[in-house]
Amino acid sequence: MALSLLALIVGSIFLFRSEAGSPGVHPALAVLLSASALAIMWIVARRSLEAARMRPSIDLSTLIGKLGEAHTDVHGDGSVYVGGEEWTAHSEDFIPKGAAVRVIGREGLVLQVEAAPLKPE
Repeated sequence: MALSLLALIVGSIFLFRSEAGSPGVHPALAVLLSASALAIMWIVARRSLEAARMRPSIDLSTLIGKLGEAHTDVHGDGSVYVGGEEWTAHSEDFIPKGAAVRVIGREGLVLQVEAAPLKPE
């Protein structure tokens, strides 16, 4: 990390030269801007790694038995809306777009669904 900062500072200083051959950027300004850029990159990288290590906030097994709606025709693979989110779904039977579906299982992040009978109103 220190080597990256040093390279950024040196590159910034010698990027522009005055007609006399001296650096066109004041070294203090190059240090300040390089350190600021490094601090921002450090914060972004750190937060990205923290987000990547987080566990899912939803227990996917709670989706089994829930009702949803088919966003696309589902025959083989398709898309359904269940539990406030859109999911990839798989069904052995044809389910038309807009039909009610019930989650009967899951394989990874793909929900296994079947057509659900409409409730009488």
